Amino acid sequence: MKTLLVVGFSPAWERGMCFEKFLPGEVNRAVEIYDYASGKPTNLCRALLHWPVECRARLLVPLGGLTGERFRRACAEEGIRLVENGVPVAAETRICTNIFSADAEGMTELVEEAGAISAEEAERLLDALSRALPEVDGVVFMGSMPQDAPADLPKRVAQLTAQAGLPLFVDNWKNLREMADCGGKVVLKINRGEVRKLTGCDDLLEGIRTLSEEYPSMILGITDGAEAAWLKMPGEEVMKLPVEKNLLALNPLGAGDTCSGVFFAELLAGTAPADAFRKGLHAASLSCDTPIAGLIP
Repeated sequence: MKTLLVVGFSPAWERGMCFEKFLPGEVNRAVEIYDYASGKPTNLCRALLHWPVECRARLLVPLGGLTGERFRRACAEEGIRLVENGVPVAAETRICTNIFSADAEGMTELVEEAGAISAEEAERLLDALSRALPEVDGVVFMGSMPQDAPADLPKRVAQLTAQAGLPLFVDNWKNLREMADCGGKVVLKINRGEVRKLTGCDDLLEGIRTLSEEYPSMILGITDGAEAAWLKMPGEEVMKLPVEKNLLALNPLGAGDTCSGVFFAELLAGTAPADAFRKGLHAASLSCDTPIAGLIP
């Protein structure tokens, strides 16, 4: 059994609110409420609880305040394994709300920014990471960084991972370059828009090739919503992978996190990269049938 250490610095308490009809500016009464621990790394860990792969996950996140305590309890009840029961920080763990309505397409997200992480709190997070590294087989870094956090925090995560001789799986485009420059084996999974932001290329294939030229040893998995995905292995041509279109999708939230989790876990378990990515894409499609991000029915 392999173990992934999943690291993120912007956890969230998620509230999904379902309405028969949502009218902006009016009193709207929800017919269903879903409360659960979330954020990209948490959604990834949830997906692996429900996917048949020889890989488990441990979650390393900062948690603060009453919402952080609620997050801890929810993870314990769900079976999501927290490193050191969540690293305590002063800032309250954020709350994000998602609005579903039967009379409207898609979903509306109301997102709080993550609370600040001080230099001292960052050191505690890195110490927890260092203590966990000898017990895991790979590290995932994903999610956005809090606006008020030490700028070198992602780089130091990558440095510690490389020094431990472990592969680094990245679902984060903003901090990619500083992390990739630390050496070690890196696998990247991002989406089409993020490729454009990284490379400035409007053409997706051109953007993928540009990234591959910059990082020739990196495995690249690129998603494009319900459209075909793309895989670029070192020294090989770009491979196009079809995506199962879920025409009855209830909730796209967490689909990318689910894809990343299954893709990375299958790779770590020894599955061939193309098959691992296909499984990730399939799991992502299944997750859209549930109101809870990362849940695979």
